[in-house]
This record gives sequence, C-alpha cells and structure tokens, in this order.
Amino acid sequence: MIEEKSDVTGSASNTHVWYVDVAVCAGALQSWQDRAGALDVATRARLDQIKNDNERKTRFTVHSALRVLIEHTKGPSWRNKPLVYSSAGKPSMPGLGQSLSLSHTKGVGLIALSPSPTVGVDIEARHRCIKMQPERQ
Repeated sequence: MIEEKSDVTGSASNTHVWYVDVAVCAGALQSWQDRAGALDVATRARLDQIKNDNERKTRFTVHSALRVLIEHTKGPSWRNKPLVYSSAGKPSMPGLGQSLSLSHTKGVGLIALSPSPTVGVDIEARHRCIKMQPERQ
C-alpha cells in the first residue's frame, strides 16, 4: 500500500508525501522495476551492498516507490537518472527542480517530493527512543 498526502496550500503546493508499506507493495514494485528498470546503476549497486535481506528489501522497495513518484510527477524521461547523495546520505537528482527526501525503518518508508528548496521526512520504529526536543518532534 502506498498512501499519498499532498499539500496544496502555501508555497509548498504540489508537495507529495508517500507512506510505503513494504509488505503490501514490494511485489508490485519489484515487478514494475523488473519491467521498467527505473533505478540507476549507482543506486542498484548501493542497495546490493546491503547484507541484511529485510533491510535490502525495504530500501529497494522505498527507492522503487521514489522512482514511481518521480515519474508520476515529472514524467518517464526521468527514469534511470542518477541519484546523488550528500555526505549525510540525503539524495537529490540534479536538474529535477524539486527536492526529495526518503526515510525507512523496519518494513515501511516515507518519501517526500517538493518544489520547495528543501524537504525532509523521517520515520522511526515505535520502540526507538528519540532524543529530540519535544517542539522538534
């Protein structure tokens, strides 16, 4: 299941946020990826280095969902375009004209794509203790 929430107010209009349930949509996204080959070579290599099968499946599914979102909003000409990662691991796609963010934890992911200069999402497992000021949470 992929759920979309889009903000249509203020300067962040057309910001798309997707929640990705890996157990529900991994098969469909794997099938789409097999046909479309939408992931770029560097991202595939990065994902192939993950030794834990569940972690690799989660990240693959979330990255595939990101590619679906990019094609949904920008068109199929963006297929296979390389993602570039900052030193902190934040992905971007040069020339896209939108900022993107993705986060994942055990079996789920969160993706944002926005025309705003920066966007950020984070998803954590419920049991994890988050050390952050309450107003930032």
